[in-house]
Amino acid sequence: MRTFTAYMRTKYDSIPIDVENINQIIGNTHRTLPTNATNPIDAHVTMNELRSSVTKGKPNKVPGGDGISQDF
Repeated sequence: MRTFTAYMRTKYDSIPIDVENINQIIGNTHRTLPTNATNPIDAHVTMNELRSSVTKGKPNKVPGGDGISQDF
């Protein structure tokens, strides 16, 4: 029991962070996507892509990140 408790304390102990490094990383991010990166996002979904996605899912499974299950 002591070993388990020590392991769990170590596993879920707080992690020290370096605020300066985090601020530096945040400062190096881009606020907009490059034009060539938005092209796939703006493209229309074809009927073949839609059919492929719908038939790929399996019924009676947990919903995805959007909360919609295959049964829907």
